[in-house]
Amino acid sequence: MSDPFGVQQEAKKFLSGGSIAAKFPKKGFTFEGTVLSFRMAQRTDMKSGEPLYWESRQTVEESKLKFESSKDNPAMQLLLEVQGEPTGITWKTNQYIEEAVPDDDGVRTMYVTGGLQKALSKALRDAGNADVEKGAYVKVTRGESVKMGDFMGFTYKAEWTPAADNSQAANSFVKGEGGDPFAD
Repeated sequence: MSDPFGVQQEAKKFLSGGSIAAKFPKKGFTFEGTVLSFRMAQRTDMKSGEPLYWESRQTVEESKLKFESSKDNPAMQLLLEVQGEPTGITWKTNQYIEEAVPDDDGVRTMYVTGGLQKALSKALRDAGNADVEKGAYVKVTRGESVKMGDFMGFTYKAEWTPAADNSQAANSFVKGEGGDPFAD
């Protein structure tokens, strides 16, 4: 049976515990695909899992806030659900240990903050101040490693193709491979 609106895929993802994060295991690694959905979410601390807030220009865990008013400034991130090519693998931990993904559908979540946020902002400007939208095509390549507080981060290069110009999304829809990327 056809699933033109992607409902079966969404239900499967929900029941299996969510999607897999887009990861960039080494310099030069590229992930690309069509944006299926996007939303804003509050960031959490990598170690404790606690919600993060901005306080004195730094992100602080909720339990360590000095000022109650800081709860008015949650640290946010953009989550992009992207349909890429199924590879059958992902990487776990920050050591990038390869892990098999049985029945890989190629969907990955990009957690957009820091260097990735800067690269995507530039890509959107380069695409004529394009909007973040379903059906757009995104391509991200990992660059150099950089120190970001207690963690290592990366620089990125990103390219953005608006939905109206994304032949990949239109072709997959015409072939019946998933939902309508242009529908709301």
